[in-house]
Amino acid sequence: MWFITTEEPENIISSFTIGSNILPLPISMSLLNLRVNSWGLSLIFCPYFVYLALNNQPMNLKTLLLFSLLSCSATTFANEPLIPEHVSAYAKTDSVQIDKQAIADLLKTKTPITWLFTGNSITQGAKHTHGYRTYSEIFFERVRYEMGRPRDIIINTAVSGNATVDILKDFDWRVSHLKPQVVFLMIGTNDASEKRNISVEQYGKNLEKFVDQIRALGAIPVFLSPTPILEEEAVERKNLKQYVVKMEEITKKRSVIFVNQWHYWNTELKAKYKDQWSKQLLNDPLHPNGLGHKEMAINLFKELGIFDPKQPSGGGPYYEGVH
Repeated sequence: MWFITTEEPENIISSFTIGSNILPLPISMSLLNLRVNSWGLSLIFCPYFVYLALNNQPMNLKTLLLFSLLSCSATTFANEPLIPEHVSAYAKTDSVQIDKQAIADLLKTKTPITWLFTGNSITQGAKHTHGYRTYSEIFFERVRYEMGRPRDIIINTAVSGNATVDILKDFDWRVSHLKPQVVFLMIGTNDASEKRNISVEQYGKNLEKFVDQIRALGAIPVFLSPTPILEEEAVERKNLKQYVVKMEEITKKRSVIFVNQWHYWNTELKAKYKDQWSKQLLNDPLHPNGLGHKEMAINLFKELGIFDPKQPSGGGPYYEGVH
């Protein structure tokens, strides 16, 4: 005979008699209490198992094997869909590719997503866009209109003049209580200001705190580097490149999605706009103008794999008919 025994108090089955051999094997109630749509299976099989156990009756091995297969199947169905409402299962993996895939999978579902942008005046879009859309507002159009997700929510909690320390102090209000699935952080231009006295090393430590706090929410962090500045006219931020390098270092160390605006501007956009790049893309030595924000949005879309040049957000026409 085979005896299947349990010793833990939460297990209600003491033994089964199966076949002609004895084999100790713990059976937990978790095998019977399958989640969600497997409850019906439990209700069918559980009384039968209890009856056999209490009456010391033999049980056909085929029955047990069948139940095991059905249990596995039911558990698989119960775990669907693969993307839960909150993506903590993905956000704790510390993998850029898995995080990107998680975002792609979220976009395939009908479940509304909360996207949150935070940072300084560039993300806030204060003053310097002359009424044109910021990169977060262009993202708003790309996702809610072009991609057909009108129930998604895009929140912008960026504040002009902020550095990493300011957002960390206000993290609960600016990020946590809003329960986002994805958090975009563009920060560093003010950290690099000599007036703020935030060293490159401290900046890096602050970025790591952001990674920890965002992932603790079950959300996916996406870091965006600062954009280039006119150093000769913003000498107090002449070391900004060092802060960009530090952000890239931290994102590699912590496996965070990194949108390198600094590199994109210094390569593709300077090649595109040549010596007119600053006049075309900046409103002052620090802040991108409306066109600058459009280019930032395009780079973000490319990094997330949602860029479409045929759509208005990617440079396509806003209206194809007669004006």
